[in-house]
This record gives sequence, structure tokens and C-alpha cells, in this order.
Amino acid sequence: MAKATLYQCPNCGGIASFDVESGRVTCAHCGHVFDAPDALGSIPVGGNVQGAAAPSHVRTVEEFLSRAPWEPVDEEAVNAVTYSCPACAARIVADQSIVATACPFCGNNLLLQGLASAQSVPQEALPFSLTKDQAQDRLQEHFRGKWYLPRSFSAEVVHVQGVYVPYYLYDLRAWGKATYVVREGRDDPYRYRLAGRTGHAAFVRIPVDGSSRMPDAHMDAIAPFDLDDARPFSAGFAAGFVMELPDESAADCEARAEARVRHTFETHLAYNVTQGRMDRHIEKTLEQETNARAKAVRTCVLPVWLMHCTWEGEHMLFAVNGTTGKCVGDLPVDKRRRVMTIAGIVVATIAAVVLVFLVANTGDADSDTLEIRLRFACGILVAGILAVIYVDQRHMSAMHTAKEEISARDQYDDEGLVLTESWQDDESYSSVSRCLQQRH
Repeated sequence: MAKATLYQCPNCGGIASFDVESGRVTCAHCGHVFDAPDALGSIPVGGNVQGAAAPSHVRTVEEFLSRAPWEPVDEEAVNAVTYSCPACAARIVADQSIVATACPFCGNNLLLQGLASAQSVPQEALPFSLTKDQAQDRLQEHFRGKWYLPRSFSAEVVHVQGVYVPYYLYDLRAWGKATYVVREGRDDPYRYRLAGRTGHAAFVRIPVDGSSRMPDAHMDAIAPFDLDDARPFSAGFAAGFVMELPDESAADCEARAEARVRHTFETHLAYNVTQGRMDRHIEKTLEQETNARAKAVRTCVLPVWLMHCTWEGEHMLFAVNGTTGKCVGDLPVDKRRRVMTIAGIVVATIAAVVLVFLVANTGDADSDTLEIRLRFACGILVAGILAVIYVDQRHMSAMHTAKEEISARDQYDDEGLVLTESWQDDESYSSVSRCLQQRH
């Protein structure tokens, strides 16, 4: 069997747990309090887990729930590791990536060997600052104000678990160039110009979860974490929580960090061209060549409250950031309410168009007046279509908050985005014309 050790109070040998409110480790028996770095016990390292196989990556809530850290593990399962509890000698089976958990029989907090090695133990830890009750309050707040949520919705919380999720923190540099066709002005005919931007940017501590057992959409969406509060890793932070080590390599996860950085860098290059002006629009990207490369990487475990809920036979997973309280997870949509909302906007739009033609006697109107009314009616129709799209997308985005984020805008370093070249050509009308001909 693989090695397991106990979190024990140095004063009486009782069960020691990390207290979120005080930020210290406390004994449930004698009340002794001590700092997390002083907690007895460390992750056993140097073991050799036999039969380890490449883990399958979780993509859906159903896949996660079947492999959730709190679910019993079949002893015959791939990557299952068997332990003997040092306190009660009970047989415990856990996934090899789990290195901190509690004995389901005696309740003692345990440190497990699993796949831990001297290289895989995290360098930093961000402790929980939200208690279990506070996290559940944030979940209830997440349910409020959702227009598309069924009025009868009342989720039953089946399980709540605090988990330290393994993340890689990448420092990256991005660089590249882009050439755009820019449309200026509000009225037809528009004015077209060519514009180019070249530059570079630096990003720090881009977080990417290194656990195949965690759904990427949830883990990405609850970012950002307040990484300024991260501390040197101590096993004491994990007392009373589940903690995993990465089962995916830093090289495998690097591509996700690079894609996130490239997207943000390209977005900011384009924004620098338009400067947020409503009368300036990028018609087409003629050329774009951007690159990103990791300069350094650190390992860190970040706090996440995972909540398994059910409603009318439907299983839902919600994740709450253990420091900021941000909650993400997909909610059921009331299709009837959605249809009625869209139908209401459509009816209002049609009524407005009809009203335009009924304001005055159309029989006495000249052709110019009719043309003005027709244009006005077309404008109302376009506004109605845009209103339907905007309102529906806004309400749907509030229902589906678990999504893989690709923005790194919160991780610019002090250097930020640096433009090394910026130009705009007013005379390249032939190039612009060829571009527009290709577009049409």
C-alpha cells in the first residue's frame, strides 16, 4: 500500500484542520492554534505509483461527477491507489492525483503519497478566505436576477467540497504585427484606410489548471484569483480540504496559456486602431502574425469550492472562487419565458412599424413623405432585430457562465502593450479596393 500520514495537533494528537476565518490551523479537540507552515506533516514523496496511465480529460459535468474527488474510487480503476488510514486502519482508495483528503471512516485529515514527487509538490498556495457557508451564500446570489431561470427553480445542494486545484502560472511574452482595412465615418460613402500596428507585450502569472479531472470551462471562468496573496506552499493549508497535484505536464498546458495571450494581444492591437471610436471600424484584417512564448512557469494550488446540485433530475456543477467568491456554472433555461421575451420584442417592433404608417393619412402623403416613413420603419425593424439579439444573448450569457476564457487582460505586467510601429496610409486606395472586392 502507498503511504499515508496524519495531520495531528502537536499538543494533544487530535484532528488538525485549517481554519479559513483565522487563516491558521486549529485542533478540534484541545483548541490549540498554530500557523500553517508550522503544521506537523508533509506530503510523502518519492513513491512509485504502479500502473499509472494517461488520464482522460474531463469535458462535461457528467464526466466530472463520475470522477469527483468526493466520489468513492473503485479499487480496480485505472490510477487508483490504496492506502491504510494510520488512525483507524481502514482501507482507503483514492485517485493517484489526490494528496490531501479525509478518512471517510474516522474523519482524520490525511496526507497521501499518490504521484507526489519532490518536483510535483507546488511552490505556492493561495489559502481559502471564504468559508463553506459563505460559498453557499454566493451560490444563492448566483441564482438571483436570472430572467430566463424557471420560477420554480430550487436547486438541492448534494455535496460541497473545498478543493485546492493545481495550476501552472506562466510568464509569457507576445509579439507580432497586423495590417487592417479601417472604415471611417458614419454616412455613405465611407472612407477606407490601411492601418498597421507592430508591438510586443509581457504577461505574468497566466493561470492554467493542470488537472485532467477538473472541467476547464469552470476552472477558467472563475479566474482571476488574487495571486498577490499567494504564500510559499505548506501542507498545513490543505488540512481539512482535498488537494490534487497536476497530472498534466507544464508543456501540455502551455499551449492554452499561449493561445490566451495571443488572443488578448491581437485584441489590443486592433483596439489601438479603432481607439473605441464608434465611427471607426475594422473592415478586414489583411495580415496578422503574432507569437507567444513562455519565459517561466511556477506551480501553485488555488482554492475552489465545488458544489454538486440537482433539480428535477438534472445534475449541475458550480464552482466558487475560494478568495473572490465569483460563482460560475450553467443553469436551466425556461424555454417558455425565453420565447415570450423574444416574442414581446417582435410584437413591439411590428406595432411601432404599423404606428408609423397610421400616424397620418397615407392617402394624402406625397412620395417623399412615404419614402421617409419607409426608411423610418426599416430603421425600427433593424433596431428590433438588434434588440432581440442583444437581450437574448445577455440573458443567455447570465445562464451559461462556465466557459473557457481566453482573455489575459488582467495579467499584463507593468510594461503592458508596447507599440513599436504605428502607421496609417491614406493613399492606398487601390489596395483597399482590391481588399473590398475580395470581401464581396
